[in-house]
Amino acid sequence: MISSCNICFAYMGYILFGDKLDAFKTFDRSFFSLLGVLVGEGPSYAQLSDADGVGAFLLYVPYVLFFALIFTQLVVAVIVEAYQVPPRPLLQDPPARTWPARQAACRVR
Repeated sequence: MISSCNICFAYMGYILFGDKLDAFKTFDRSFFSLLGVLVGEGPSYAQLSDADGVGAFLLYVPYVLFFALIFTQLVVAVIVEAYQVPPRPLLQDPPARTWPARQAACRVR
């Protein structure tokens, strides 16, 4: 689902900025430029608004808000999952009744 949303935003960027910015000339450049936006390496809002102010608002703001919420929810889910798993004891003594059975099984006859 996250990939399909990124593809939709990439097509939107290709349609809005394909003839104006080099980063959106083709669909694959648009796709990877938007992934770059998530990590801070892609085109900035200022670059997009210089090319088309309304298009920048329609693409950049929903994209960043949507993926910020998605990744925030993923991080919270990982943290909650980590605290829900019961911890295993580091040292666990074997039960007393099995120890004689283990000794008997290991004896050479």
